[in-house]
Order: sequence, then C-alpha cells, then structure tokens
Amino acid sequence: MDLPFTFTVVADEDRMDFLPTHCGKVFPFFERAVFDFARAFCTAYKGGYWQFYECSNGAFFMAPDSDESFRIFVSGNGFEGVLSAKAFGITLTLFALNYLAARDRAMAEKYDLLKDFLVAVPDESGLIRRAID
Repeated sequence: MDLPFTFTVVADEDRMDFLPTHCGKVFPFFERAVFDFARAFCTAYKGGYWQFYECSNGAFFMAPDSDESFRIFVSGNGFEGVLSAKAFGITLTLFALNYLAARDRAMAEKYDLLKDFLVAVPDESGLIRRAID
C-alpha cells in the first residue's frame, strides 16, 4: 500500500537553512520550544543529536536520532505513553508549532500540515493524537 505522504531526512549540507526556511523569523523560538517540551514531557530525556525531516505535503518535523523509545507524560491532558523517536519528535514539533501559532500564522498552517501527515505513521498516529489532545 502506498502512503499518501512520505518524509526524507534533511542532508547535512542543508541543515543550517532548514529551520529558518520552515519557521521564518520564529525559528529560534521554535527550536527552544521543542527542547523545552522534550524535557517537560520526558524526564529521561538528556539531549542528543536531532534529525530534521521534510514531508512530501510541505510539513516538517525534527526528532532525536535514536533507536530508543521515549516514555512521556503530558501533564496538561494526562497522556502517558511510549513513543518511538520519530513519534516523539512529531509530537514535540506539533506542540511547538501550536505554541507559536499565535505569534505567526504560518506556524498554524505548518501545524495543520503535520497533523495531516500523521497518516504516514499509522502505528503511532493514535498515540500522537492522544498526546496532543
């Protein structure tokens, strides 16, 4: 079965332009929000290298470059679960985009695109949706 959306890892030579391209002037706030949410939701998170991903529908996300899973707890809605690194990153990206949507309308549009992209991660889309609810 072909998925309607795909994603690719951003090449090393394109990493410096990735966040400014996708987030515009709010990119420093976006990156900080992702890391703040990571620490708030996952007490075991201690930092690390992150990959950047571009989605075929115009969405984007960043995720830890890890094969490990992340146990998270979202105090705002009571969600508790274990997510792969990519699902963890998608969840954090959605939270950061939502957080910045009031400052920049483009972030709200990117949020909607990334939510649409969840069909490309069918095994964890339900968990991600519950985490951001």
